[in-house]
Amino acid sequence: MDFIIINNEDKINNENIEVAIGICLWNAAKYIEKSLKNLELLISLFYNYIIIFYYDKSDDNTLLILNKYLSKKNKDNYILLKGEKQYSQKYRTINIANARNNILKAIYSLNNLPEYFIMYDFNYINELNFNSSVLNYYLDKENPLNKKWDSLSFNLKYYYDIWALSLPPFVLSCLHWSNRDLTIKIMRKFVSEKLSLLNEDQILPCISAFNGFAIYKSKKFINCYYSGILNTNPLIKFGFNLNNNIKLIQSLSKPYKSCFSNIYQGKKASIGICDCEHRYFHLNAISNNNSKIYISPKFLFL
Repeated sequence: MDFIIINNEDKINNENIEVAIGICLWNAAKYIEKSLKNLELLISLFYNYIIIFYYDKSDDNTLLILNKYLSKKNKDNYILLKGEKQYSQKYRTINIANARNNILKAIYSLNNLPEYFIMYDFNYINELNFNSSVLNYYLDKENPLNKKWDSLSFNLKYYYDIWALSLPPFVLSCLHWSNRDLTIKIMRKFVSEKLSLLNEDQILPCISAFNGFAIYKSKKFINCYYSGILNTNPLIKFGFNLNNNIKLIQSLSKPYKSCFSNIYQGKKASIGICDCEHRYFHLNAISNNNSKIYISPKFLFL
């Protein structure tokens, strides 16, 4: 699909753009107005920015609200991409991966690569109050932590996004277990306790995490893309022992089956079932660019 650039210019002069912010929108009318207010606080942290919206056809008035917002803005800073069709009627993750990949394509096609890009979901979490001082703390070049992370997501009072989380020894998706509700409960307790034990100057290394908002150093994610299809090959490639993950879950909750048989069988990787798109994106970056994925213990949304 073609890029729909709000001001209809052939190119955007982005010589000095510090950050690109990517936002996927589908049936987001319930959350979009408060999220747009938070977006204003977010962009105030950067001297120059570009915002890329990807809109999938919705059943509500998401596009109407978005167009009203854009009509009042400086058109040079905004790109609106519209999805013409759903790639999958069955798997939501495939459609989200497509949306995020089109945002990445727009970012990578800019004249100059921004220093950072952000993926930001407009949902019930991110309509909470945005604590801009937390992000500013990690953007500070004098802060030693700024040099440590390539991707940084954030804690929440209720850590909801277990779907995107791979934190050893829990490397497989929480939804690929026979008792997913119990697995989610176990993983949520695990990550919350890990984050609660960190000091002010510490962040938590992981394989994958998102939690509705993450910031990335653009150069460490070149040639990376999202996929909503399960592929355990990258996990095996990096030596993450899937059997250890299975045994751990079994030991915590007996009687307990391992994974569904069509998801994982011994050392054989399986492809063809949906998975959180963030997991493959982060594994792709680790593989291609040795990217460092971290979670902050601080609350970005309160």
